[in-house]
Amino acid sequence: GDRLRLGRHTLPCPVALGPAEAITVAVRPEDLAPINPSEILNPDALWLARIEQAIDLGHYRKVLADAPDLFAGDEASARAKVKVYVPKAFSAREGDPLWLKPSRYLVYAGDAQPIEVHQPIVHAALPSPLRF
Repeated sequence: GDRLRLGRHTLPCPVALGPAEAITVAVRPEDLAPINPSEILNPDALWLARIEQAIDLGHYRKVLADAPDLFAGDEASARAKVKVYVPKAFSAREGDPLWLKPSRYLVYAGDAQPIEVHQPIVHAALPSPLRF
């Protein structure tokens, strides 16, 4: 249909995608955006992970997190690790939940060229400024 299933989650399927036996979705660590669920219109579209390790790399942090809902099957727990690059100002403590949304991903279908998909992050409407 119009959705790609990744474990318990889905992503929009590219329109140009035809039938294929094997489909692979690739998301780079810098394309996983950490999100505050209260600031987004559709929090159900977020992926929940739990921070296992946060590594300070100067101007950004590399976060290793467990995201079991992204994978299905018997080996899900072994493959459920994701790597995310977050800004230095982002609070990343081990054991904390981490809500993620892919802003960009590639879809590989069979031997065809990969299809790049950009997914905008739509924030909830902010209250209008107070007038004095």
